[in-house]
Amino acid sequence: MITMPRRGIVSHRALVALALLTAACGSGKSGPAVTAPSVTPPQTANTVSASGAVTDRIGGGPIDSATITFALGTIQKSASVTGGSYAIDVVPAEYLVTITGPSNLPQETRSLTVSGPGTFSFSVLKWGSGLFGATYDQTFDKFFDQVARVGPVGTPYSIRKWVIPPTELYVVPNLTVAAEQFADVLAALGEINAESVHDLWCGFAGPMSIVTGPDIATHPDGVIIVRPNFDVGCSGTVGPTSIRSGTVTCNVFRPNDGSFQSHEELKAGLLHELYHVAFGYHACGGDLGTNPHGFSLTNCPYPASVMANLGGAPNVLAPQDKLAACIVYHPDTHVGNLYPDINPTYR
Repeated sequence: MITMPRRGIVSHRALVALALLTAACGSGKSGPAVTAPSVTPPQTANTVSASGAVTDRIGGGPIDSATITFALGTIQKSASVTGGSYAIDVVPAEYLVTITGPSNLPQETRSLTVSGPGTFSFSVLKWGSGLFGATYDQTFDKFFDQVARVGPVGTPYSIRKWVIPPTELYVVPNLTVAAEQFADVLAALGEINAESVHDLWCGFAGPMSIVTGPDIATHPDGVIIVRPNFDVGCSGTVGPTSIRSGTVTCNVFRPNDGSFQSHEELKAGLLHELYHVAFGYHACGGDLGTNPHGFSLTNCPYPASVMANLGGAPNVLAPQDKLAACIVYHPDTHVGNLYPDINPTYR
């Protein structure tokens, strides 16, 4: 469906589309550079007031000592952010908005339409802010980028997240897994459900119902299908960017001797795969995708992370795992968010 621009609003998308007719495509992890439209609004256009709050996305407090800029072609208007708020007069148009300052990562919103006076609030990632004992510093910035944005080669390097809360773990019995062993799988899932599911989605999802039943070919919304098995390894779905369902497959036998895994090993493997399904990717071991920050088994910033994948996986979330989840599932971190903090559109 094509939506015509409202009267009196300069369309950023239309101008970018025209520019693409004469410009070569860019590539790279943070996507092609975006230039604000090079059309000057009519001089007779009336300005309107845009204002709002600028807050710390992690701690929630106000941001000071920052500058917010609304860009439209060669026209740029900036205002200071003081006491966690800003106010600026602009003409109705579609803007590229940036927020820069010494205390925060540069934040960019590539499309914000101002059609009249309005309130437009933003949040930024503030250096030194933290939760759960984890701090957003240079090391965590790289870890978060690897865990939350990088995926298998060929997939978008951007934030992927559930757009509806998951509500059910649907566990499929397997004839190769004896009843007693299957009961231990259910027990491990029950512990994860009670201890970690809330933090895996930072409250976007709570403990889920656990249901057993025959295998299904469909993927119902809100359902994570769990398949204990004998002959393949463990995996969790990492493909879609707007997630509505997921799948976990996990080998319940040790690959080296074929004996049934201990309860703690089962729990660790299932938790790791559920982190994949929630949004995450490997940090230090296994398939690291393009691995832009050079992590490895010997260069691992947080070995206690369930996504470190160093062997002997932990069965509880590290503080950095929880902080990463809370940034991903904050409403101001959008599907498609690029490094360092670029949202494709305003809310």
